[in-house]
Amino acid sequence: MKPDTPLYMFCGSDKVDFFKQQIESRFTIKNIIVWDKGNHTAGDLEAQYGKRYEFIIYANKGRAKFNPDVPRYDDIWTYARVTGNEQIHQNQKPIPLLMRIIKQHTKPHDLILDPFMGSCSTAVAAHKLQRDFVGFELDKDEYDAGVKRLNAERAQVSIFDIFNF
Repeated sequence: MKPDTPLYMFCGSDKVDFFKQQIESRFTIKNIIVWDKGNHTAGDLEAQYGKRYEFIIYANKGRAKFNPDVPRYDDIWTYARVTGNEQIHQNQKPIPLLMRIIKQHTKPHDLILDPFMGSCSTAVAAHKLQRDFVGFELDKDEYDAGVKRLNAERAQVSIFDIFNF
């Protein structure tokens, strides 16, 4: 990563200590954001509480300043998790949540990296915000489904594109 760039790492409460320790060896952790998903997952129905939130570790390599034209948020974010027919990956993130992160630190044509791209949600959010994107995915089926989703998004044409507004 370049100097003065951000890192956002999604993780559950059972893995936050491990990831926090790994990240702290190379980055400065600025916040641990709580993503309130609005409803809980099923999990172990007989011996575990439903998981309604996920952590987002926000860290910097150097000091990644926020965009001055984007508001400074608090550290609890509420976005409904992706479910039903919209869900193509079990860990799929909502596009508006990813757009919030991307807008906070980038401008059009900046490069976004997602080393675990799954359903291409980050790529779709980057495309919507006119950012460039690089991603990696080991699972071929997930990769194919994500690329199909990204290509469908890229095929969308706006009336503003047609009339050059």
